[in-house]
Amino acid sequence: MAFQKFIPSIWNKEVMEHFNRATVFANDCHTDFEGSISALGQDIIFTNIADPTIKRQSKSQFEAQGTGNPEKPQITTLKMTINQVASYSTEFPCIDTMLANIPVKENYQKGFGQGMANEIDKYIGALANDGNAPLLHSTAQKIVDGTASSSELNVLDCLDMARQKLQENDVPNNEEVIATVSPAFMRKLRKAYVNLSTNNPELIKRGIVGEYNGIYIKLSNNIYKNASNEEKMFVKTKKAVGYANPVTKSRAYVRDGFFDEVLNGFNWFDAKILMPKQMIVLHCKY
Repeated sequence: MAFQKFIPSIWNKEVMEHFNRATVFANDCHTDFEGSISALGQDIIFTNIADPTIKRQSKSQFEAQGTGNPEKPQITTLKMTINQVASYSTEFPCIDTMLANIPVKENYQKGFGQGMANEIDKYIGALANDGNAPLLHSTAQKIVDGTASSSELNVLDCLDMARQKLQENDVPNNEEVIATVSPAFMRKLRKAYVNLSTNNPELIKRGIVGEYNGIYIKLSNNIYKNASNEEKMFVKTKKAVGYANPVTKSRAYVRDGFFDEVLNGFNWFDAKILMPKQMIVLHCKY
């Protein structure tokens, strides 16, 4: 059938276009290592080397002691295993007839791509609840857009505190920091900060909806929520979380003895907190 040739060159390509457009968390992760992954279950070992100890001496001390005995660098490793799979499989009865009557390409391709991206983003967003993710506050703070009472926190103060924590952790001011927030948080932020807007088309293409105190703001429906509807949201650099999506495959085939056609596919992926000092988690309620 002509449709058999149509799927691999057009359908598969557009699934990935929708997938890339829909991801939010995944676009702001460290992915430099991704090209070296080739199999599900493969381990990636990250190596961190502690900064050298800087010793301050007077001129006479330096002349007498020199630089002293060399220290051995503190080296730690962290392993991420590619263990997650997102997949789909859909059967189309009499596909040629369907193509003539309903927009299969627009509806199903968009659904596949966005659905896969949604599953990956939910997984990455849930890392905000990981024990290695540092919280700005151990208990959820009630976020308000105006003057805060003793049991509340103004939304701008919340972001200012997060920025301060990152600066205290030696995150450079020129390092890009991104806050991925929920619609509820975003509503408070817009009311509190009327100048939160961007007309920069390049930022808009990247999904950035505003900027405050050197923090780029992004919006996602995949923010982690616990049973009490409290949210945990990342404010972080791209180096803080590692993400890999090494294999994405989809195919179409006709089942033996049937006229129905099946489209299925899968993604291998995983994500892990790599540098907790380059992130802070907002723990919020409304």
